[in-house]
Amino acid sequence: MYNVKINSLVKWEISEVPVIFGRDVKLTCKISDKKYSKSRNRMWFGGPDHKTLSLNGKSPNKSKYVTLNEEHGFSLIIKSFSPDDVNYYYRCAYGFHEYRKKLEINSDFENLPMNSTTLVTDSFKNSVLHVNIQLLNVYPIPTCTAFYRDKDLSSNITVNKTKDQLFYNTEFNLNYSVRAKKCGTLKVTCTVGTSPYELINKNIHDEHNGKTNILRLINTL
Repeated sequence: MYNVKINSLVKWEISEVPVIFGRDVKLTCKISDKKYSKSRNRMWFGGPDHKTLSLNGKSPNKSKYVTLNEEHGFSLIIKSFSPDDVNYYYRCAYGFHEYRKKLEINSDFENLPMNSTTLVTDSFKNSVLHVNIQLLNVYPIPTCTAFYRDKDLSSNITVNKTKDQLFYNTEFNLNYSVRAKKCGTLKVTCTVGTSPYELINKNIHDEHNGKTNILRLINTL
């Protein structure tokens, strides 16, 4: 019913990636008509009920949707983007022209870990270094690296994962037999999408036990 016609004058795109759950997301409806006029009807539809989200810059749900005029189009800001907003069709309409596309979760989407969904434990006993990391309710599947005394132990990490609707529950384990000097710096970093987190960065020694759930986002700028 709402399929896009070839040579349509309108097309919406995500304005900025990654799309991070819990933050605002902006969809921009771009108009290729050189005679673009803000006086023509401009509408957004979508979500689970495919309801009207905005009409000519006004939304029936201002706490959730905000619309902006652009130089060659108009935008829809979805406030506090949640799982209820994704994997549904969104449609922008300009006069008699419209464009409909599914806002489908993919590698450009991220659900980042929080302290309440993260558990990190480490121990060093009988010359065996052990690390256990649980990152729950995240997207996409994280990747983790581990270094002990500047030696890359990442290939020794095993991962278990389950999917709960949209997001993943993941568990990473590292067991490594230390033959050299039994003390040194342990560094563990896990990256969710484009966001790296430093989970462990400390000096450890044999007979050590540690536990933390404090996340530190690494500044990559």
